[in-house]
Amino acid sequence: MDLCGFAFTLLFAAISHAAIDGIANFQTWLPIIFLAILLLFYRAYHKLQLNEAGNMQVAFK
Repeated sequence: MDLCGFAFTLLFAAISHAAIDGIANFQTWLPIIFLAILLLFYRAYHKLQLNEAGNMQVAFK
């Protein structure tokens, strides 16, 4: 999975921001929010690739 290294980078960026700025700062949560968006698109992309019907419908489970 190519996203794994980037996920660790974003996770540790959030930890670093929390250690310096505190957990209540928006800058602390920004890498986690960005990671969640990336994971959502990554999952949707692979579900489209696995769709054997050829239509552009995605079924999230």
